[in-house]
Amino acid sequence: MVNDILSDFITRIRNGYKSNLMFVSVIYAKKIIPVLDLFVELGYIRGYSIKEDKVIVLLKYNTKGSSSIYNISIISKTGRKLYSTVSTLWRLHAFNKGSFILTTSKGVLDSNTALKLNIGGEVLCYIV
Repeated sequence: MVNDILSDFITRIRNGYKSNLMFVSVIYAKKIIPVLDLFVELGYIRGYSIKEDKVIVLLKYNTKGSSSIYNISIISKTGRKLYSTVSTLWRLHAFNKGSFILTTSKGVLDSNTALKLNIGGEVLCYIV
């Protein structure tokens, strides 16, 4: 039994890239589907497919064999939720090279889109 589905999902993707796997299998949850859609849209993964109670995530690599994600880390956890206003998000975004993934009132967005829409939300993870 997994207590935090999102943390497990992020950890499996990170470990898959470190092991140079072509795909990883994660537990199906409605919570991770919008995050997967955003990862596909941003080009971090090739795609995914849902099979019964599992989701198969196809990892993406460059032509040189390096992964499309250098580092991915979870920010909000079950016991500690981190929320960001637009002004805080501007500061976070200005000093970091990657993208923050947020859940907002408009859905799951990356930090660039959230700043364009001028909305904040819960910061789920950080991707470089």
